[in-house]
Amino acid sequence: MNLKIQIKNYVKENSKNDKDWKYNSANYLSQKLQVSRNIVSQYLNEFVRDGSFGKINSRPVLFFKLPKHSDVPVVFSNLVDARKWYQSVQEVGLDRVIGNTGSLKRIITEIKAAIQYPPNGLPILLMGSTGTGKSYLANMIYQHLMLHHNINKQSKFISINCSEYSNNPELFLANLFGVVRGAYTGAITDKKGIIELADNGVLFLDEIHSLNKECQEKLFQFMDTNKFHRLGDNEKVCESHCWIIFATSEDPKQYILPTLLRRIPVKISLPNLSNRTIYEKRELISEFFKHESHRLKKEIVLSYSLLDFLLNYTFKENVGNLKNVIQLTCANAYSHQLSSKIVKIKLADLPNEMAKMTHKMNIRYPINKYLKLSELSQNYGQLSFNQLINYFYYHWQSNPDNNHLFNDFDHYLKRHFLSNLQLTTNESYLEIKLNQFVKENEEYYQTEFDNFYITLTKLFLDSWLYQADNINITTKQLAEFNQMLKDTAGQALNLSEQFLQFCDIDVSLSSKIILTVLFKLMSGKEFQQRKLALIIAHGDNVASSIATTTNLLMKKYIFDAIDMPLTIDNNEVVKRVNNYLLGRINFKELLIFVDMGSLEKIIPQLRISDQQKVGILNNVSTGIALEAANQYINLNVPLNDILSNIKNNQKIQTYYKAPKQKQDLIICSCASGLGTSHKLKQILKRSLPANSDINIITCDYYSLAKEDYLSELEKDYHVLFIVGTLNPNLEKVRFYSIEDLILGIKVQDLSAHLSQHFSDTEIKSINNQILKNFSLTNLMEQLTILNPNKLLSQVSDALYILQNELHLHLDNKICFGLYVHICCLIERLVTQSNIHDEISLNLNYKQEQFYKSFKMAFTVVENYYSVEISIDEVMYVYDYIKKA
Repeated sequence: MNLKIQIKNYVKENSKNDKDWKYNSANYLSQKLQVSRNIVSQYLNEFVRDGSFGKINSRPVLFFKLPKHSDVPVVFSNLVDARKWYQSVQEVGLDRVIGNTGSLKRIITEIKAAIQYPPNGLPILLMGSTGTGKSYLANMIYQHLMLHHNINKQSKFISINCSEYSNNPELFLANLFGVVRGAYTGAITDKKGIIELADNGVLFLDEIHSLNKECQEKLFQFMDTNKFHRLGDNEKVCESHCWIIFATSEDPKQYILPTLLRRIPVKISLPNLSNRTIYEKRELISEFFKHESHRLKKEIVLSYSLLDFLLNYTFKENVGNLKNVIQLTCANAYSHQLSSKIVKIKLADLPNEMAKMTHKMNIRYPINKYLKLSELSQNYGQLSFNQLINYFYYHWQSNPDNNHLFNDFDHYLKRHFLSNLQLTTNESYLEIKLNQFVKENEEYYQTEFDNFYITLTKLFLDSWLYQADNINITTKQLAEFNQMLKDTAGQALNLSEQFLQFCDIDVSLSSKIILTVLFKLMSGKEFQQRKLALIIAHGDNVASSIATTTNLLMKKYIFDAIDMPLTIDNNEVVKRVNNYLLGRINFKELLIFVDMGSLEKIIPQLRISDQQKVGILNNVSTGIALEAANQYINLNVPLNDILSNIKNNQKIQTYYKAPKQKQDLIICSCASGLGTSHKLKQILKRSLPANSDINIITCDYYSLAKEDYLSELEKDYHVLFIVGTLNPNLEKVRFYSIEDLILGIKVQDLSAHLSQHFSDTEIKSINNQILKNFSLTNLMEQLTILNPNKLLSQVSDALYILQNELHLHLDNKICFGLYVHICCLIERLVTQSNIHDEISLNLNYKQEQFYKSFKMAFTVVENYYSVEISIDEVMYVYDYIKKA
């Protein structure tokens, strides 16, 4: 055992610098320690198996101490890959923050992006209750910048608590910008200000809400130019370039000027301690006890009951309160164990007001058993990307014919994460997209996805996008694993691909594999049907189209689909059907519809047991599928009778009529004026293939909405749909709003109306072109001749002020619609006189208040462009918001 410890300590020491890894070979260690090479090799490989060491299969084989314990062996094929991985997982700067891979993962990612933005990062506002760690995080940002050489060693971290100046703004400005001799009584020398001292460093302004309006205005004036004057000197211009971090424990919208708030693009909300994960709480408790142990120069152990209390008690002042309680608890325990080498800490050592509290423990803990601090910080339910993909792959590799593979995955994930699954309150972009995607597929499949796996998927989406893909599995091995998923979890693989397309993101193959496994488990109920129905058809999306239409009309997920290329033979058909059946081993009945091919050759080769019923029918159509679905699912007609009924009931009907050709038509209509409608027409036209035969016209919104204009159009045209800013609410024609297209909503639905005109490849191109051309910035560049960035910014500011004034909260969809309408309106007013006659309106109280607030909010816009927004245009915005 002494030899084993010697080996571990030697490798640990040589692992601190990767240049010394060359000494961590079995041969070198055996010579160094004068023992058998075989014994050394045995111990080294034991450390690899238990997750303490990493292994490099070079010549000679090398070993190194892992930064963190791993549940699976960490093995690399060469030294370069091992070093690259080791450097990526080393915890430095912000990566030292507890929770950087958990509840603070997204926060840390946003902060890194902000501080790395040239030349001096983006200003950051840290929001959160007292004790959530705002000051600590600001200091870690400074250390991160230092470690990554964004700032030099001479750069300073300067912190100001603005609450100290709440009643003395003059002193704040003097300390901030500096003073010159004679600026006021007592100013006998020139004095540099804090901003000047923080040049090329970090300036942290805590409790920024305490500053008055004048101080806040001076701050954002400096932020705009990086220039300032010392107090008492209006001639000499000084400069400072520093990273600025603000913090507040109050609602920023109530206490911070909108003009200052708009200049802080990165706003970070820190969670309360009660919203942190159990793992993070354990890490925090461990960190604070370690600090006290170092301070006392004694080992500290604590009872299970005390740990349970600290994990479950609600600390009103969050992490800061937890730290103070631990410090006082250690002091109480130390006072009566002065001569002991080990300080034992129990519930009774808590501060008096807490020790008296009744605490209901979750489980019964062993008496007289104490935890070492090292045991607190062990991996406790923390999710690891590398750990997950390694487990999935190696478990499958060791059990390639395991029919219970996904059950094993399910047990593993729930064993590790079920009791420690917690999300932060603010949802990320990917979490919102996952919610939308799951909801759509639950409606489509008429089923419910597993909430545990929905939450688990959310927890890892961000980390997959930004985490380095440092796994010890080859590309070939991943491809083999992915092929297995194609064969046994085809629908789950399709879901993962659809989701990635839905989010417009690219991820590595290993990330896609994990996503597929999670979708398989998330939608697992769907793969345990007792009655299966499958449509097989040749051609692009023929089977999928029939299956989708039938499922939607039946309002229930019944048919799966396999689309076959036209050149495929019967052997490949059989192979794909058998692969489909591999993931659905518990079914009792199977109904297969095919469009062509020899049934006699297919049936004998299918993997169907003697206890399973199967029925196959040729020449499938949507009508046949609907009839079969009704009998199969709703009426529970026996499988054999369904085949007989369909065979007897199918009749061929014909009808012929000479066509009266009507050209298909798309209408573009904008309340902002016909000029905008015409530009919208050009954008839409560019989104369609050049050979399109669809006519696109413009139409005044008011004529379309209030007059019988549509009936006249329908005499000569077949109206496909309307695209515009405001819905004219016509029963016969589908309307697609610009804001929906900006958000990427209903784009596929719109293109579905064009499917009879274009091929599948062209439809995909149309989807991409609409998403590209209708992005907000691109759309504004094409709709207006004015500077789109300037105009959007001004309108955005005005709408922000309007919402604050009226205590409104408009979602993105409403705002995007108003951006387009108001920007186009401003351009129309700049370039031509108002289209509408001035009218006299009798406003009610709410309308009058809205009009006054609107005119106040848009004063800057009207003055800048020398226009006046008329009362009828304001009332249009009022109606738009009210209807939305």
